[in-house]
Amino acid sequence: MKTFFTLIYSFFLLVVCKAQTPLTIKATDIPIPNGTFTYDDFSTKNPTSPSIGADKNWNYGTLFGNDSFKVTYFEEIDTFFTKFGVDSYVGNFKSLTPQLGYNLDIELDFNATGVEDKGVYISKQVYSLQNFTGNPADNLTFPLQGYVIDSPRKFMQFPMTANSSWSSVSTRINDFTLKIAAFGLNDVPSQHVYRTVRKDTIVGWGKLRVYTPQGPSIAYDVLVDKVHQYSIDSFFVGGALAPTALTNAFGIKQGQITDVARQ
Repeated sequence: MKTFFTLIYSFFLLVVCKAQTPLTIKATDIPIPNGTFTYDDFSTKNPTSPSIGADKNWNYGTLFGNDSFKVTYFEEIDTFFTKFGVDSYVGNFKSLTPQLGYNLDIELDFNATGVEDKGVYISKQVYSLQNFTGNPADNLTFPLQGYVIDSPRKFMQFPMTANSSWSSVSTRINDFTLKIAAFGLNDVPSQHVYRTVRKDTIVGWGKLRVYTPQGPSIAYDVLVDKVHQYSIDSFFVGGALAPTALTNAFGIKQGQITDVARQ
């Protein structure tokens, strides 16, 4: 599966521009991604945090970490999603604990007002729970499902410039079944419900040079986006909150915080 890229992975939102004042990013400046892109996480290699403010200069032209990863964006052609404006999708792994999680696709809408996480697609998946219960017949099954989110998560809001800010609160409800003999569960319909809270604030601007194999890049005009995001998880089994004995068996908790992002 694909690795989810938040669209604002590093500290900077980037477009090529020659402005001497804070640039303004519009929908026409953000192309719809399609294909595989290689990114490098150099944050762990950077000895100091960047100085954030107005009219700054950041030179990462010689800094290249070893945490490169690939992200693939696919054009969405399923009319179930395209009729709601979805343009592309990218994969994500929803982690519940270090040992437990599942795959899903994030459906992205690039429109005149912003970039939004607008839908969820989950292919059929079956996970053995033997490591938790000791019974090889126990499993966690996600049926094929997809839906559009009533209140999308917003990654970008256009136009954006210095001091712009936006926020969103969105809820996802993902269906699964549980088969656990010790709890008397035989493919019992269940749900993972989580509310994602996100806030973005443009807190600085300036010029940025990055590494290229040919040497430092030109100085790009950039905006600095401060991101705060988290999700609150809830679990339901048979139409009721999952019992504490069951959640404890898997190392999860009602109201646990996941998907934390502070950049």
